[in-house]
Amino acid sequence: MIKKITVFVLIVSFIFFQGCYDDYKEDFLYSATYFPRQFPLRTLVDADGQDLKFEVGVVLGGKYTNDVNEEVGFIIEDTLLNAYPELTKLPDNYYSMNSTSITIPKGKFKGSLPITLNKDLFMNDPLAVDESYALPLQLVSTTTDSILDGKHYSIFVVRYYNKYHGWYYVKGTDTNTVDNSVVTYSEQDLVSNEDMLLTTLNKSSLAAPYAGNPDVSGRGMNVEIDDTGNVTLSGGTGDITNLNGTGTYNSQTRGFTLQYSYTDGNGDVHNVSEELIYRNTELNLQEWQ
Repeated sequence: MIKKITVFVLIVSFIFFQGCYDDYKEDFLYSATYFPRQFPLRTLVDADGQDLKFEVGVVLGGKYTNDVNEEVGFIIEDTLLNAYPELTKLPDNYYSMNSTSITIPKGKFKGSLPITLNKDLFMNDPLAVDESYALPLQLVSTTTDSILDGKHYSIFVVRYYNKYHGWYYVKGTDTNTVDNSVVTYSEQDLVSNEDMLLTTLNKSSLAAPYAGNPDVSGRGMNVEIDDTGNVTLSGGTGDITNLNGTGTYNSQTRGFTLQYSYTDGNGDVHNVSEELIYRNTELNLQEWQ
């Protein structure tokens, strides 16, 4: 008797879960397309010989399978920026795209369209290194049943990193010329060395958050690289003055060799010799809001 009851329960359970699975396989009552994110931040990294571009994408929902090409039309909608006075619309001559519609291919649930920037115009604009330029897009047509309300728009904020931007390990010596004391910061194990983030100022300049001994915080300098890899150091922030020096950039290793001097807050002059070893450039999925 118990065996018969057990078999009966198993059969009922199978029918129930099979029914749930069949329901899961069914499409929803309506299909929809939408932008997955409303406030994406696109950070573009410059590279020699490559275009500066990003993709805008749409997503298909409400279907278990997609057996047709779906088309989604969009416009540039300037009024989307009215609520964000800190943003400036990306000038029309700064970018190009080959269509105002996005195809979600048969068998896929996402579609995208590349937007290519004019590198000369964009990278020579001071606003392009900050979160200032935006491209406001709004979906206006679709071959699906609907456009998902609240996700019918996306404001893409676009900026760039120059090709030198990134994290570097720092190895070197800082010599005080008054008392001849030397601070050495150089570990055999590379990852045990101090690291610092060199950030983009413009297409050929970086801001360094350290100058000399990296254990002393609040100091910094500017790094300018010319087309041949020659480096000029200047600036000096914090309690240092008279910072100047030179160096070289190796495009193969993406590393720097630097020699410079500065005057500390006590009036002592320091001579610094450093090697900056490239680690990586971090790019994460980000939103500007």
